[in-house]
Amino acid sequence: MREENLNKLKDIHKHTREKNWNFYDAEPIPEIVFERARAIINELDEEHQPRFIAPTGRNSVQFEYENDNVYLEFEVYGNHIDGYVSMSNFSDEHLLGFNSSCIKNYVDKFFKQ
Repeated sequence: MREENLNKLKDIHKHTREKNWNFYDAEPIPEIVFERARAIINELDEEHQPRFIAPTGRNSVQFEYENDNVYLEFEVYGNHIDGYVSMSNFSDEHLLGFNSSCIKNYVDKFFKQ
């Protein structure tokens, strides 16, 4: 799964280098975003790799997870990482200021629940 995700990231990078890549006037996603996203993918255990990776129009790359009724999302930007968790009981938590090792710890806990 890690190799698959790295290839997916490479493909996303190739298709988001030009302005208006999403046909909604998005700016190119900066190289630093891809460097950070690759570092996170390499840091995560094989079984905890993101199930979905996509570019956003906010100059970021989004990683998504689902486990039973819990949804976990990280958006990797050039200078920070945002995270979002949605529980089945609609208690939502917005997480800020992550680095790659924090993400690894959070994802590990996410899968242990």
